Amino acid sequence: MAIHVVWLKKDLRLFDHAPIDTAIKNAQKENAQVLLVYLFEPDIMNFPDYSSFHYQFIVDSLKNLNDRLHQFKTQISIHNENAIPFFKKFLEQFPKSVFYAHEEIGNGVSYLRDEKIRHFFKQKKRPFFEFQTNGIIRGQWQKNWREQWLSAAQKAPIIPQFTTAHFATVEATFDPEISQINSHLQRGGELIAHDRLKIFLDDSLKFYRKSIGSPIEAHKHCSRLSAHLAFGNITIRQIYRQTTKHSNYEKFYPQATAFLDRLLWHCHFIQRFEHFPETEIANLNQAYNHIRDIPNHSLIELFKTGQTGFPFVDACIRCLNQTGYLNFRMRSMLISFFTHHMWQPWTEISHYLARIFLDYEPGIHYCQIQMQAGTMGIHTLRIYNPVLQGLEKDPDAYFIKKWVPELSHLETAFIHEPWKLTAMESLAYNFCLGEDYPVRILDHEKSAEYARRTLWEIKNSEEVSLDAQKILKKRPR
Repeated sequence: MAIHVVWLKKDLRLFDHAPIDTAIKNAQKENAQVLLVYLFEPDIMNFPDYSSFHYQFIVDSLKNLNDRLHQFKTQISIHNENAIPFFKKFLEQFPKSVFYAHEEIGNGVSYLRDEKIRHFFKQKKRPFFEFQTNGIIRGQWQKNWREQWLSAAQKAPIIPQFTTAHFATVEATFDPEISQINSHLQRGGELIAHDRLKIFLDDSLKFYRKSIGSPIEAHKHCSRLSAHLAFGNITIRQIYRQTTKHSNYEKFYPQATAFLDRLLWHCHFIQRFEHFPETEIANLNQAYNHIRDIPNHSLIELFKTGQTGFPFVDACIRCLNQTGYLNFRMRSMLISFFTHHMWQPWTEISHYLARIFLDYEPGIHYCQIQMQAGTMGIHTLRIYNPVLQGLEKDPDAYFIKKWVPELSHLETAFIHEPWKLTAMESLAYNFCLGEDYPVRILDHEKSAEYARRTLWEIKNSEEVSLDAQKILKKRPR
């Protein structure tokens, strides 16, 4: 029996899904059936950028889809197996099958997996149709992305004719240890993504521009669609169209355009990653290869656990460790603090942050880390003052009090800078720095001055300039 197989990856939805639409149309012509497959691939899951946060979101998304597929008397065929051994066995049982998938613009592991599977189907002489993800083109830059992708016709939903054929392998059961519900995490799912978008457009859009910089306000008033985009519960095109058609689009036009611009940047950075895949593992500008190359693992552990002695920094990392979410400005500050103040290699934190970012998107993740770390040589250096950031973005210390409760009984000024407490004030608050809360691991003003002086000296060098020119020539515009 010929089966048209749609291999789901980071595209966990049913609508605006070219592989599903095309598979169903082709299957109808042959009176064949369609099978949806998802693989929990050990090679992907064992890589150090994968975590239980991502697993839980994927499980949520798959359960959401299976609940909806129940009306068609079918479900997604879910397996714990790498792609090539799985499809090899599948073809032994269904040798006339046709296969469909989205290109996954992911890390180096998923890229090599896609290359191998493409070669595998070619060897087996079986049709394998691949489709762009959000208009990203492998290996080149699409200059008219906005016109060609956002204005493209969105395929209408088709009544599916999914197969109930049983594939004779042991199907996956969700791992009970790493799929336990973390109540702090966003839940995954196509319907949840569209509900989230509606809430944002109905209620939060008007607050968007003034909320994106605050860790508390961003949590409430940003779209919170980044994780849904990362795992394909919703597409850029769907968000764009629903936003521009919404009654609040004209009413809150500056906020809406600021939001839509970020959709463009989302795809721009992922497309840029296609040009510079080495960004995942090495300094894009090689002139920075010989600085910050000796990690201090004791300091790194204090950073990861929110024990740096800088309340706003610690609040941000503790929030991430629990919820998987933090607004963009605070993420930038964390990377700046780690690479500039702590003077640690960005490669020592990239996988850790990838694991605790629920919305981890490799193309955005590594580009942003290197931009903030100053290792591209084509952007202005940004060294955020961790104290001033707290005073500006959390002036009443609500965010710090929530995530660093051991400081919550202090006056606001001391919450931001507990090292300024005198001995008498510490006694009055029954607070001992070094026991109730860590002594700060460094002098942020001196360390920032050292980083600024060192990095500008390198940035002004001929070596950085030559590498920067090569990067600018190659990068997408």
